[in-house]
Amino acid sequence: MFLDFLFFEIKLRLKSISTYCYFGLWVLLTFLCVAAEDFGPLGPGKILLNGPFATQLMDFQFSFFGAIVIAAIFGTSILRDFQRDTYQMIFTKPISKFAYLGGRWAGSLITTLLVFSGLPLGELLGSFAPWADHTRIAPVDVPMLAYHYAVIVAPQIFFLGTIFFLVAALTRRVIVVYLQGAALYAIYFMGLVAVQQTRSLKPFWPAVFDPIGLLLGGSVARYWTVAERNTLWIPLKDMFLWNRVVWGSAGLIALAAVFFFFPMSAEALTARRYRKLKKTEQESTAPAAPRFHHLLPQVSYPNLFSQYLSRDTLLGHHTCNGCYLHAERPLCRQHQRIQCMACHLLHVAGH
Repeated sequence: MFLDFLFFEIKLRLKSISTYCYFGLWVLLTFLCVAAEDFGPLGPGKILLNGPFATQLMDFQFSFFGAIVIAAIFGTSILRDFQRDTYQMIFTKPISKFAYLGGRWAGSLITTLLVFSGLPLGELLGSFAPWADHTRIAPVDVPMLAYHYAVIVAPQIFFLGTIFFLVAALTRRVIVVYLQGAALYAIYFMGLVAVQQTRSLKPFWPAVFDPIGLLLGGSVARYWTVAERNTLWIPLKDMFLWNRVVWGSAGLIALAAVFFFFPMSAEALTARRYRKLKKTEQESTAPAAPRFHHLLPQVSYPNLFSQYLSRDTLLGHHTCNGCYLHAERPLCRQHQRIQCMACHLLHVAGH
């Protein structure tokens, strides 16, 4: 079952046009970095455009800016079943967690490695550009390109891809998948600026805990001469080796967390959605709260006065203090009506 999910993921990615767009993007960028000296990270100078130092810079930088591509490949691989509501059919079958998650993750890893192989290929093609400055282009060194791809690009893809896969598997939200790359940019740049502002002369620990490698690459080659930058490969020792160990271990921990926390059950995966739907249904079927201000009429003194005036006073059935001078001496109907109206006017004015 593991191989079934693995090959399915690879075949699906190879049929997608976005895979070839990503690959072509990296080929074009590195091609222009070598073929046009003003386009790349080096600029004018004596450093070779396709030398080891230039290759290190391009691999570190494009691995970092390719985080959105890594997130798009790793995140959607685990999110696809939830977007299309096929996870309920998948989880009714006797599929192990290793086969399902491992196949999705491994297929995404292989696809991303193939996509980022456009970096050394574009650098290789740029070395043969007829308009390029061949005084700054060395003979093609395929082992050097393969070495830097293996120690820089591949570990970055493994670490970042596993982190993105973990976040997508646990949240299962599209917006989170596409925002994690942007969040990585913001957090990393803030940390990078904070470290650079310290102006420390001991870059060992900041370089070791650099998750992307921009600070790491500058720290390793800080004191290299032009001749050393044109010939030396980045050594897999000291701070560079510890950096790869630290973030490779972080990737393994993230991968173990996916297998540990991901619920391989349709009921557990849909529990949160069902709770929200149930709460919404309860709110929609609940009786409306009574509105007491519609039940009681509003009474005002002019209305009260008109009621008295129309119903009792004008009919002569209502009496009040002063409507009779004495009980034995009632007033006539006309005088009684005038006196009652005067009493009501005084009563309203007093309030």
